[in-house]
Amino acid sequence: MLEIRGLPLKKAWKVFLRLQRRIYRNDSNWVPPLVSDRKKFLNPEKNPFFEHATAEAFAVYDDAEPVGMLFAFVDHDYVDFHNEKAAHFGFFECEDNPEAAALLMEAAEELARKNGMKVVRGPYNFSTNHECGLLVDGFDGPPVILMTYNPPYYRTLLENLGYTKAMDLLAYYIEARPVPEGLKEAVHRVQQKKKITVRNPSMKRFNEELEIIKLIYNDAWSRNWGFVPLRDNEFNFIAKDLKFVLDPELVFIAEIEGEPAGFALSLPDFNQVLIHMNGRLFPLGVFKALYYRKRINLLRVFALGVRKQDQDVGLGAVLYFHTWEAALKKGYKGAEMSWILEDNEPMRRGIELAGGRVYRTYRIYEKQV
Repeated sequence: MLEIRGLPLKKAWKVFLRLQRRIYRNDSNWVPPLVSDRKKFLNPEKNPFFEHATAEAFAVYDDAEPVGMLFAFVDHDYVDFHNEKAAHFGFFECEDNPEAAALLMEAAEELARKNGMKVVRGPYNFSTNHECGLLVDGFDGPPVILMTYNPPYYRTLLENLGYTKAMDLLAYYIEARPVPEGLKEAVHRVQQKKKITVRNPSMKRFNEELEIIKLIYNDAWSRNWGFVPLRDNEFNFIAKDLKFVLDPELVFIAEIEGEPAGFALSLPDFNQVLIHMNGRLFPLGVFKALYYRKRINLLRVFALGVRKQDQDVGLGAVLYFHTWEAALKKGYKGAEMSWILEDNEPMRRGIELAGGRVYRTYRIYEKQV
């Protein structure tokens, strides 16, 4: 007999990790998250996202064993920024059990109605500033850093409950190869003409550099589908975790006549480390991290942003060029460029001209309530 229960938010992380280990116990592509990270991220007293969200966690039990779980929430910053009555769900995990999935999604829909929302959309963990999207194509390997992963049947569970595609998020793969001479020449001309300089951030002035990137980030993405500007404490919360895996030689800040105008942030695929650590740093996880970190051969082009006022000067190509050169020097064998909105034709054309191909698709679903 299945039963759905509300979970105390501070304790939901325990059920979530327990359920994940049950669902993915035979899946070699699953990357166990660090227990300490999940515990902190899902704690409403530590994650500033909860300051502007009404959230509840639900789990479906079969006797004493959890067989499904999700977070349902209303992000009031999203509602205000987009002027849309939309609720969201995330951290969705479920056994291949249509009845359990139905109980979970009914709980999310009821939370939406209770708060005056008209649509439920997801999965978001917890917004486009975090992990999001359901993997619907490309199950042939582990996900890269900060990308989601799920069994193929999740798609069927949601679609059978009336959830339809709202937007696809595309992941491109590009193999390492020399930078085309034509791109080098074009970037050189743009930099000379527009007086563009490109530099790596100074880790000694990390907080100052962070402020520059935050201002560009919130401005550059403000027109993007589903985007919500990050508050200062949220940005700092995310950046603090990224600092652990950051390589400053793969981060670039572009300036036009000395004024910051764009940035590019790429991350070594630390999932190649985490997959060996079983979610634990101690007692042996630290040594495994040091060993496998030296063997990372894949890069994720995580974020590239240009101020709206400078988006027509070719700054994106300049930043991609510097990232490409740095990745080659460091010996990376390839890169995932993710994620890209399916309707972002200019960026997709540029990536495809550079040799990128879509190899994974992540989907945001929605349902009117």
